[in-house]
Amino acid sequence: MSQDDPPSSLDEEGRASIARMFSGCAEVVGVDHVASVIAGGSTHSGDSQLVAYIGLEPSGKAHLAYILLADTIRNMLDEGVNVIIL
Repeated sequence: MSQDDPPSSLDEEGRASIARMFSGCAEVVGVDHVASVIAGGSTHSGDSQLVAYIGLEPSGKAHLAYILLADTIRNMLDEGVNVIIL
């Protein structure tokens, strides 16, 4: 991650946590908010618990993309994020 990325202001453990959460992702929307919460800030709900909402409308047969999504969900759960699947 470059110096312009919000995670660059975190300590090594915080940067490693973000790297583990999003290891399979090409783009993360809101990583600056995630970094601020990991650094001790509050979430949009006013506490320190990160929550991820994932909306799915599966159509057709399951395919490889579901494995990639499941892996990212597992990584987020391992880092203490509450994951809500809609």
